Amino acid sequence: SSADLSSANLRSADLRSADLSSANLWNADLSSANLRSADLSSADLSSANLPDKFKEKK
Repeated sequence: SSADLSSANLRSADLRSADLSSANLWNADLSSANLRSADLSSADLSSANLPDKFKEKK
């Protein structure tokens, strides 16, 4: 499921367990989003604003 969410404002979005595999999240704002158990495999996160705990994983 390759959703195009480039430049989307997903700040504070509840994306728990969301299937975002292969999603285009380029430049998206996910700064306070709940991404617990979300599938971000193969997602394009270039320039995305991610929660701090995700930045450490990259």
